[in-house]
Amino acid sequence: MSVLKRIEAEFLARISLAAPGDLSRSDLVQAAIAGLSTSTGARPEPVPAIARRLGVSERHLRDLFNRAVGVSPKRFARIERLRTVLARARTGSWARLAVEAGYYDQSHLTGEFREAMGVPPGSFVTGHLPAPTPCGTSRPLGPSRGDPYGPRRGRHP
Repeated sequence: MSVLKRIEAEFLARISLAAPGDLSRSDLVQAAIAGLSTSTGARPEPVPAIARRLGVSERHLRDLFNRAVGVSPKRFARIERLRTVLARARTGSWARLAVEAGYYDQSHLTGEFREAMGVPPGSFVTGHLPAPTPCGTSRPLGPSRGDPYGPRRGRHP
């Protein structure tokens, strides 16, 4: 089972553990997931639009979603977009894929992909993967005493 499928299965398992009294909350979360999902081929809805459609505040939706799924709706949407890009990476132009996945344009796709994966999508697809990093950091450790952001500017040792 791929990592992405395991993540999706874990999200769905957390939602199904809701108590019977929480069915309305569970329904809200499932509706939010459907609105954020790119698996239907439709562009994902923005979180504020989903909250309005469901008749709840963004904060309430975020709290319910976080409790049920384990990540915020915006983080979930980013994961969904990246899943779409990874699933369709070899199927055509990056610009078309960016729009299909819910990005504004190709540069937004590339920026978000690079931030999450450590390399641009073209490099990732061709097997040029980022250098391994210790858990909890998003980039290789810098040269300054294990500081993940490298040497501090403007400060003297």
